[in-house]
Amino acid sequence: MLLLILGWISVSGEAAFDDQQSGLNIAILGALVVLIGCGFYLFMFRRRIQRRMRAVRSSVFGEEED
Repeated sequence: MLLLILGWISVSGEAAFDDQQSGLNIAILGALVVLIGCGFYLFMFRRRIQRRMRAVRSSVFGEEED
């Protein structure tokens, strides 16, 4: 998130695209880091839900179902 803010601040006063490229690259890198982090979080959250669902099924049905 910090990279996005820093990129935005660096391009905010520049009118020409050539002057905005370094800030734009920083902002794109920040966006990629955020997206990768969110994807990892969702992946781990889904695995946790699957473990909990298995535990609930095991306690309700009495044995592990595959």
